[in-house]
Amino acid sequence: MRVSDVLKLKWKYIDKTHINLTIKKTGSQLSIKIPDKAFKIIEKYKPKKVEKDNYIFPMLPNGLKEDDLVLLDTEISGATAYINKNLKTIAEKAKIGKPLSFHISRHTWATRALRKGISIDKVSKLMGHAQIKETQIYAKIVNEELDKAMDVFNEPAH
Repeated sequence: MRVSDVLKLKWKYIDKTHINLTIKKTGSQLSIKIPDKAFKIIEKYKPKKVEKDNYIFPMLPNGLKEDDLVLLDTEISGATAYINKNLKTIAEKAKIGKPLSFHISRHTWATRALRKGISIDKVSKLMGHAQIKETQIYAKIVNEELDKAMDVFNEPAH
């Protein structure tokens, strides 16, 4: 999911097994099954008394007027910057030598999904891409890795 869609997740969009939402960027509706690990994370944020219109993650103020697109964009941009700043700190402390951001997690998810054998059309749909060509960059990355793996057969036998 895009950071904007995660930030805008409300309790009313969650049922026992799925997140049901409209993707901000494309306007497409999506129902995503929640993996067990993700569900455990969501449950940690669940208050004793759930207000269906409250955001799941406490980064945007509840009651935010989402129809005020300038205000919404400002709030999302600020929350995203805060998240990415913290991810950068985590990366430094964990000695991760690569940039870390929320958006990078989308790339990681896509390439992992393709490596695990999920078809490109399903990956595209789950990522909320309007066209499959947007997803093909991830397939290219996976194919390059497969090409490199086959290079072992070009090496002399020991």
